[in-house]
Amino acid sequence: MRQLSCLLVILFLAPPLPAAVKPNIVVLLVDDMGYSDPGYMGGEARTPNLDRLAKQGVTFLNMFNNAKCAPTRAALMTGMSCQRVKAFRSAGNIAENNAACMAEVLGQHGYATILSGKWHIDPDPMDVGFERRMGVNLAPYYFKPRPRPGEKMPPLYLEREPIDFASLPDDWYSTTAYTDYAIQAIEQSALAQGKPFFLYLAVNAPHAPLSAPKEDIDKYEGVYDAGLPVVRQRRYQRMVDLGIVDSAKWTLPAYEPNRDGTPFDWDAFSSKEKRLFQRKLQVATAMVDRVDQELGKLVDFLKAKGAWDNTLFIFLSDNGATAEQGPYGGVDLAAMTDADLAAMGTRSGPDGGTSGAVVATVQNTPLRKFKTTLWDGGMRTSMIVHWPAGMAPRATHGYVREPAAIFDLAPTCYNAAGVSYPETIGDRSLHPMDGASLLPLIRGEALPPRNLCYAYKDYRVVRNDEWKLLGLFNTQRDKPGLWQLFDLTRDQSETVDVADKHPEIVEQLANVWDEWDRDVGVTTGYREYWSRKAEKSLEGED
Repeated sequence: MRQLSCLLVILFLAPPLPAAVKPNIVVLLVDDMGYSDPGYMGGEARTPNLDRLAKQGVTFLNMFNNAKCAPTRAALMTGMSCQRVKAFRSAGNIAENNAACMAEVLGQHGYATILSGKWHIDPDPMDVGFERRMGVNLAPYYFKPRPRPGEKMPPLYLEREPIDFASLPDDWYSTTAYTDYAIQAIEQSALAQGKPFFLYLAVNAPHAPLSAPKEDIDKYEGVYDAGLPVVRQRRYQRMVDLGIVDSAKWTLPAYEPNRDGTPFDWDAFSSKEKRLFQRKLQVATAMVDRVDQELGKLVDFLKAKGAWDNTLFIFLSDNGATAEQGPYGGVDLAAMTDADLAAMGTRSGPDGGTSGAVVATVQNTPLRKFKTTLWDGGMRTSMIVHWPAGMAPRATHGYVREPAAIFDLAPTCYNAAGVSYPETIGDRSLHPMDGASLLPLIRGEALPPRNLCYAYKDYRVVRNDEWKLLGLFNTQRDKPGLWQLFDLTRDQSETVDVADKHPEIVEQLANVWDEWDRDVGVTTGYREYWSRKAEKSLEGED
C-alpha cells in the first residue's frame, strides 16, 4: 500500500549492561484488543509474526493494565500508579506530578526516542523526551480524514506540526502509516547515528471506529457464520489446548446479561442483528491481522539491519474490548441497509462503531466484563516479551503466570538498558516508581510476592497470586461498597464470591487497599475529579 512518501520494558535492577550493547527497545501497544483476539491466544486473527515471537519469547498471561486508555498509558510511561500523575480517567500530567517519561530517561542515556501513533497523556510528547513523533493525541484515524467544509478535526501531527489531511494519499491507513514512519525514524535518527532507539508504537487498532482495509476483512468472510456463542466456545477450547487455560479451575463464564438484566440469547436476535455482530467481529479481527502484518515489516527491517537480536520487544493492549455505546456499539442498525452491513468497516462503507457487549464478550474470552471495569475482561492483557540477546529459554510454552502490572514496564526497560532511574529530571524532583523490573521473570527466575492495587472510577482491586479482592464503591457520594473475594487458585473465572468464607482475607486485603489509597490519594483524587467535572458541566464546558 502506498503511504505518504515524506513520512517515509522490565526487569528488578540487575547489573547494568555495557553501553556498547544497550538494547533497542520497542513497545507495541494496541488499543481495546480482547484477551483472546490474536492467534497466539486462541483467536481467529492470523498473526504469524506475533505467534512466532510468543513462541520464541515469553508470554505473560497475567499482565494487568488500568482498564482505560489514558490511565494505562500514564502508568506505562512513568512506572507509577496512574493516580500519582492524576490520570484518574483522563490524561493526567507527567511533568506536573513529579514523574518522568521513559523517553526523557532513556534519551539522557543516548537513546533516539520515537513515538508513532496515539499519545493521550499530558504534556505534549515532544516536551517529555520524544525527539520524533507522528500521530494523534486521542482521536483514532484509520482511513484518510476527510473533514467537511468548516469542520475542525483533531490534528494528526508530524513532529510538532499538524499534517494537511489533503496531502495524505487516498489509500492511507494509520496502522501502516505509523509503522512506515517508525521505520524511517529508526533509520534516520538511530541507525544512521549509531544510537540505540526507544520506539513507542501505539497504534489505534482495534479501537473504534472499527475500520480495516477491505482485503483484510475479506479474509474472514464466513468465519463467524456459526454464531458468536459457538465462536466463543471454540476460542475457549483452543486456549485449553494451548495450555493457556486450565479447565479444572477456569470455566467459561456465562454471557453477561443485557443491561436490563435479561439473559443473553443469541437465538432471540434477528438475522440483521446477528449479521451486525458477526461483521463487527470480522472487522475487529482484520484490524489485529493488519497490526501483525505491519509488525512483520518492522521485524524484517530490523533483521536486515542487524538490529533485531538486541531489540527488547514488548507487545500488549491498553485494556480489554469495550461494551461502550450499547449492544449495537453506537451503530444505528435500523437505518442500515444490507449493503451498508456488507461494506461496514471498509473505506467506502460506514464505520463499525465500537464492539458492543455481545462482540466484546467473545473478544475477551474467557474473562468477565469489559473495558472500564476492573473485572479481568477490562484489565487483563497478554504480553509478549522477546529479546534474543537478553533472555533465557523457558519450559512449557514460555508462559509466565505471575501477576505483572503496567507500571512494571518502565523499570523493566531501564533495567534492560542498564540505566538508573534519576532522582531529578530537569527542574522536577521525581517520586520513586511503583513498578518492579520483570527481567527475572523472563529469565526464568522469580519476583518477591506482592499485592497489586488498582482503582478506576468506583472499582477497587487488590490481587496477588492467590486472591483477588474486588470492590465497587460510590466515590462521588462516599457510600459504602461491597467487597467480593475470588480464590484464584480455584476460580480464575471470577464466578464464585468467597468473601463470606474468608472474612479475614477480605479484611487483610481491604487494609492493603486503604493503605495504598492513603499513599497515592485515590479517594481524594476522584472526589476532586468529580467536583471539577460537575463545575465544568454547570459552566456548559463538559
